[in-house]
Amino acid sequence: MDTRGTWSATATRAGHCTGAARLSSNIEVAMPLQLPIDLAETRAVDHVPTGDDWSYEAKLDGWRGAVSSRGLWSRARRALTSRFPEIVAAVAELGDAVLDGEIVAFRDTGRLDFSALQNSPQHRKQAGVTVYYVAFDLLAHHDVDLRPQPYHRRRDALNELLSTSHQGLVQPVPATPERSEALTWLDPTWAAVGVEGVVAKPRNAAYLAGRRSGWRKTRTITTTEAAVLGVTATSLVLGLPTRSGRWRPAGITQPLPHNLATELTSRLHASGSPTQLPGTVAGLPGQADDVWYQPTVIDTVVEIAVDGAFEFGRWRHRPQLIRVRGDLVPDDLGAHARGER
Repeated sequence: MDTRGTWSATATRAGHCTGAARLSSNIEVAMPLQLPIDLAETRAVDHVPTGDDWSYEAKLDGWRGAVSSRGLWSRARRALTSRFPEIVAAVAELGDAVLDGEIVAFRDTGRLDFSALQNSPQHRKQAGVTVYYVAFDLLAHHDVDLRPQPYHRRRDALNELLSTSHQGLVQPVPATPERSEALTWLDPTWAAVGVEGVVAKPRNAAYLAGRRSGWRKTRTITTTEAAVLGVTATSLVLGLPTRSGRWRPAGITQPLPHNLATELTSRLHASGSPTQLPGTVAGLPGQADDVWYQPTVIDTVVEIAVDGAFEFGRWRHRPQLIRVRGDLVPDDLGAHARGER
């Protein structure tokens, strides 16, 4: 799967279309779906499902959104039209279609940049970032609501729509019926360019909102080490060394299993007064409250399971604690220096 050829073809400036979708005869038609709507959601699983009843798609690191020629909305029903006007203009070229997919930002370095999605269109242009809409479902076309149809028919219709048009900024997400091929997307080399994992979808299922969809998501997981900087009521505050020799908070673990919590009780020793930590260390910006934690003596290293979502010196998703690394000390992490990436 070539990242440039798959979802970053040379951008084509699309014309702008407002109001009702228009056929080539200039007759206005009413769309069968009015956005925003409730979107299908995935359920996280540890293993990619098996069987002939599944189709598989690459999970890209971006923002979820549904779009038509009238506008773009997030899964949380927030209007994104003014933030990504180029996407709406490109979809308008497809005619009266309603798509579900992922908004991704592509840098000329060959990888996706999640953080660039927070920037304005002008800032993205100045930074040489191109935004694409990577579609994985066609919810409506012309005057037909396609959601009751099985996934494989909706996917065929989506492929036909995009193959007969100027794709430009609208690309189909990589997909395959072969589980063996899908498993290659879990390789950490794909995580390095912005592929987060695999989404499995029942081939014969209708499009249903929420987790009734039956969609299953498996993230790419790797293991690494971090130092323990402190504790909350249920979790560890993790740190990575900076190049200046300081320690920078880089994430908060998922709640600790009882056996590991018991082991750490005898290892960790309080140091100083409780400290407040920005909630962004524990989750996506704007989605986590600030966290109070008790700093501890920095003398313990733990092994953790993480995905590829690492930016601004922190893990965007909470790591899972695997074990205490009694054979390592924090100084062993000195060459790591991920805290100042």
